Amino acid sequence: MFVFMTGYGMWVSYESQKKKTTMSNYIKKRMVTLMTGFLIIFVVTEILAIPTGRFIEVYGHDFRSVVYMIIDALGLAKLLGTPLFCLTWWYMSLAIVLIMIFPFVHSIMEKYQWIVVVASIIVPRACGFGQSTDLFRYLLAYTLGMYFAQHDLLARIKEKFMEQNVVGKLLSLIVSLIGLAVIIKCRQNAWIGWKYLDFWDGFAAMYVIVISYIYILNGKWIVKGLGFLGKHSMNIFYVHIFFRNNYCYNFIYSFKNSFLIATILFLLSLVTSYGIEWAKKAVKYDYVWEKFENKVLNIN
Repeated sequence: MFVFMTGYGMWVSYESQKKKTTMSNYIKKRMVTLMTGFLIIFVVTEILAIPTGRFIEVYGHDFRSVVYMIIDALGLAKLLGTPLFCLTWWYMSLAIVLIMIFPFVHSIMEKYQWIVVVASIIVPRACGFGQSTDLFRYLLAYTLGMYFAQHDLLARIKEKFMEQNVVGKLLSLIVSLIGLAVIIKCRQNAWIGWKYLDFWDGFAAMYVIVISYIYILNGKWIVKGLGFLGKHSMNIFYVHIFFRNNYCYNFIYSFKNSFLIATILFLLSLVTSYGIEWAKKAVKYDYVWEKFENKVLNIN
């Protein structure tokens, strides 16, 4: 879903800005935005982990350790096959690649539209890549997100749904839930699931997002609540693994209930995100990066 929304969000944001910015400036700004959110968490995590000895445990203790740390800080560890300080940071390499290929995918999708979506399934396999890298595994989700944005499909699907009467809406909900169950069941199947994860992940992400947009995003309080969580989602994603695996493992799993475990992990990560955002404001973190964009990168 992160990848689907990356494709969707980049298409929408670029289309809204392309009259007043260039593609190269858009890519630079997108990359800076990605890195500013990640770097502060990286630095804080590295500092807090000093007493634990995790730096040496992950990066080693010879001259290469500093190189590994720099590569990790740049979000390239998974891409280059070097040690990851945090396992969930693998996504940074994929996010960077998705940003870098956006100009190319955007240009061919403007001309060929749905053909690009189909090609994102067929071409990697035809070239012998299959799901050998994160990019090829999630390429379908990425192009699906862009296609949905290009044709404003979320709004159009919801408009069709709202035109139905109560019985029609109820039937649509039942069919949607059955369809979701079928997709999940197929994805988990050893024969047709694991061999075609790129296909199932792409359509599962699309399906969940469409259902959420139609049935959940109704009412301003729900939208505000999810919008609030969305602002903290990146921080939560980056830090939750430390609570789960490194610092609060025994405490979190002491609750012996999956719902409570997930809730406690979420709350710990959310409170940490609050602290991170407070620290960023205190040191004028975003202001400094904005000046860097304007003065050094010449991004307006």
